[in-house]
Amino acid sequence: MTIIISRAGKDAKKIEESGVENEDYLQRYIFENPESLPIDEIKEDVRLMVIAREFPAGSGSIDVLAIDEDGEIYIIETKLFKNPDKRLVVAQVLDYGAALWNGYADPMEFIGAIDSRIIERTGRGLVQELVDILEITEEDAGPIIDNVKSNLRAGNFRFVVLMDKLHDPLKHLIIFINQRSALNIYAVEMEFYRHDDLEIIIPKLFGAEVKKTVGSASARTARRWNKSLFLSELEAQANAECAHVAEELIDWISPKVTEVKWGVGQKSGSFAPIVNVNGTEIRLFYLWTTGAINFSIEPWVEKTCFRDQALLERFLDKLNLIPGIEVSPQEIKNWTKHPLSALTEKTALEQFKAAIAFVLKQLARDDRILDGE
Repeated sequence: MTIIISRAGKDAKKIEESGVENEDYLQRYIFENPESLPIDEIKEDVRLMVIAREFPAGSGSIDVLAIDEDGEIYIIETKLFKNPDKRLVVAQVLDYGAALWNGYADPMEFIGAIDSRIIERTGRGLVQELVDILEITEEDAGPIIDNVKSNLRAGNFRFVVLMDKLHDPLKHLIIFINQRSALNIYAVEMEFYRHDDLEIIIPKLFGAEVKKTVGSASARTARRWNKSLFLSELEAQANAECAHVAEELIDWISPKVTEVKWGVGQKSGSFAPIVNVNGTEIRLFYLWTTGAINFSIEPWVEKTCFRDQALLERFLDKLNLIPGIEVSPQEIKNWTKHPLSALTEKTALEQFKAAIAFVLKQLARDDRILDGE
């Protein structure tokens, strides 16, 4: 495939496929960018959370282990087309599934193993990662973990074979297995293109054409929130004043950001406005139907201009003017939760908007600098 890029309808350039040099790069790319996998073609609006790379299973290691918001387990194996062993990849990924199923007679041992891997990588455990990535509460994380245990116990896995180029025999084999068994095997072909320092990825999914009557051993736990459901539940869990503040904040911030995301918690919903800074998603804050507002500032410090301690402290000073909201620089690695009721006073709400407006201004400047403007 040839891709043409241009700016404002001018200076068109043709980009040829660049390919991938080694399997490790492909594996790392999926580990860092799980959203690049077209899993939503299997289940609508599903979000994937990567657990670990090189997760031990029997005589080998799973390239990438992941779960989704319904507690389904994904075993992902990466191979390059040039690899002479690519014809064995289906047997390899199934062998890993069997190794997990046989190796963890007690599903709690499996939960403990993935919890340890996450702590090793992030300093936080499985529950906190679920809360952070899926925008749910700790209470909602429980049913997801229960579903992971149920799926492990039943041997229900989603197998994904990921390659830079798929050949027809592998596609046919996967469709045949899916049609003639209860297994769920998918193949993803990822075409890589490069232009300057940008990467363009085109993923294609195979195997989802077969609709299974046999599915996960666990029921779907996610709930699809929207503005009206969110505000209604917030009023029920907190009060009408908090719902009014949330509505004003949602209406104020939504046009100013790249996108907004609604959480998937079954019992509690969340709202997060997101700014894209040169390819990095920065969540400005979270609103919860429990009547809370909170921040996860650590990614700001790691990936944006707010690594400048003086700039970070200017933002925190603006926040800390609001009675009931207090965040110190030492707390940036924690989810600092505060009562949304602290913003019911008009002055407090305007102070909060001013603090977020300051962040937006700095991030916009940061984005232009990073983009070479």
